[in-house]
Amino acid sequence: MSSAQNGSSFFHRRVLKKLRALLIVTAFGFLLMGAFLVLFQLVRPFLPEEILARLDLLRNTGWRESKFLIRDRFLSLGPRGPVFFIAFQVLQVLIAPIPGQIAGLIGGFVFGFGRGLLYTMTGLAAGSILAMLIGRLFGKKVVRRLVSPSILERFDRVIAEGGLFSFFMIFLLPAMPDDAVCFLAGLTRLRLAALWGVCLLGRLPGMAVLSFAGAGLVTGSIAGFFVFGAAMLLALTIWLLKEEIEGFAKKFLRNEPPSAE
Repeated sequence: MSSAQNGSSFFHRRVLKKLRALLIVTAFGFLLMGAFLVLFQLVRPFLPEEILARLDLLRNTGWRESKFLIRDRFLSLGPRGPVFFIAFQVLQVLIAPIPGQIAGLIGGFVFGFGRGLLYTMTGLAAGSILAMLIGRLFGKKVVRRLVSPSILERFDRVIAEGGLFSFFMIFLLPAMPDDAVCFLAGLTRLRLAALWGVCLLGRLPGMAVLSFAGAGLVTGSIAGFFVFGAAMLLALTIWLLKEEIEGFAKKFLRNEPPSAE
């Protein structure tokens, strides 16, 4: 068997393995949901009347009304709403409990495309520069506690030799761990202002798509649903082809032009 055939066979086995893992996780999710419903029925007699009334209201409300109810509750915070969302974005960069892609979708859903994108990018800008400052001021010893060893190993060469183009490609490609790379960027000798600008420029297209998709969920526009579906399909494709995309990015890193520094 030729090397090309071996490579193709390995690719198909890896994709099938990932698809099986996805099916297992999905099945486990449904089982967990069923177990939660059973547990809820067991504890329901002991819940306060106020909580039961809120749950019944949510259950008797359709999907369209429910999503507007959630959105209106968030907007009822008034001026505190954008502040809360921006702070949430900053924390998701530094602590990363929720992927930034989901946060970007929420921003468009709650605030609409323009404001959602503005608040999303504001939070990402603040969180990214804080992460870079942590890397620059405290060094690799502290970054090791915030970034997984596998990511440190994968991007070790970028830290040592990478220029602005390297980091732009990392922030532009959706398969890359953007938030973790912000900490790593601070370890380089590149100017933080230039790195920060490259970070925002690379992240902007993806966040614009997600904000547009989130806004489409509110308006019910066909374009919004199409973009949302395309984004979900793209996310699945990126997950399945993660190794190939990383190989493509590494090829760029090996042949990048000299840094502007």
